Amino acid sequence: MRRLLVILGLMLLCISLANAQTPKIGIGAFGGMNMPILQEDQGNGTVFGIKAKLKIIPIILLEPNLTFGKWGEPDPIEGVVLGS
Repeated sequence: MRRLLVILGLMLLCISLANAQTPKIGIGAFGGMNMPILQEDQGNGTVFGIKAKLKIIPIILLEPNLTFGKWGEPDPIEGVVLGS
């Protein structure tokens, strides 16, 4: 019984923290580098984009994300024409 009350109390604490006032909208930009780890035939490239947070109601949050990325030049593959 005590364990159930502790779990219920922790859940109520988390719910009250989730309802704290936060900004209803936010936007940001990011940029960086794409570095393939397991794909050895691909070069490094760039990535950049924008991300927004839109709080509709306290339990619904939308996060649209627009990302642009470019990989580096791939290694040539024998018998395969890349591009053109």
